Amino acid sequence: MVTMNVADLRKDLAQFEVPAAEVELLLANVTGRTTAWLRANDDAELSDRMAASAREFVLRRAQGEPIPYITGSAGFHGHVFHVDPSVLVPRPETEHLVDDALDHIRRWVGKLRVADIGTGSGAIACTIAAELPAARVDAVDISPDALMVALNNAHRLGVELRVQFHLGDLLAPIHKKRYAAIIANLPYVPTADIAESPNPVSFEPRLALDGGRDGLDLYRKLLPAASECLDVGGALYMEAAPPIMDDLVALTKALIPDAEVRVGNDYGGRARYVKVTTPG
Repeated sequence: MVTMNVADLRKDLAQFEVPAAEVELLLANVTGRTTAWLRANDDAELSDRMAASAREFVLRRAQGEPIPYITGSAGFHGHVFHVDPSVLVPRPETEHLVDDALDHIRRWVGKLRVADIGTGSGAIACTIAAELPAARVDAVDISPDALMVALNNAHRLGVELRVQFHLGDLLAPIHKKRYAAIIANLPYVPTADIAESPNPVSFEPRLALDGGRDGLDLYRKLLPAASECLDVGGALYMEAAPPIMDDLVALTKALIPDAEVRVGNDYGGRARYVKVTTPG
């Protein structure tokens, strides 16, 4: 049964006070149309079922839930990944880190073995495998639910034969291997700074956010083991937030004193990751 058109539904959804651009994205997901098509077809009729789904989605957004959890997908580095509340939503801020790692790996002479620690949705591991067919990636996470999402994404991108997933803590499941690059996007939010509802970040798993008192607890554990798992001339990439970057650099230099340490920026020009290169 047809009850209203696109223009009528937009007016109805205005009660939720969600930005118009976000409403358009949710409408596109519900209807299977592009936002451009929706803008050009205000008089297109919608079914009761579509209208009800749109109201549900927009209400969830009004309550703070991130759009990728509502739609079940997020874009990263030109690919589309399935996401749900068991994993972090992939951030554009991480794409420069991946670009840097890809450049390093492309220039590598020898076996292209990469480790992704704290893989979450598998966005980093699957992106590297998709864009570097010669690479073999070990992806580790402590959350079984996250690994199920990551495995699903590996199948979606057709890289399941080149990404091996491991359940465990940091490098423990793969500590006997050596890598050209190790990438770690670990929880780095200081406990006291973790967002509360209705901030969208509050919907994300605390396990993937909480980095302890100063945000560096897991990096303190990772760094000594990572230095032993890198090939000569290999690189370790660690994402963090600008406010704790100086502390992460200092910690890295203290724990791996003979390595070259460099800070990389994100799209906004903010310090976003540390690259640690071993001698050789």
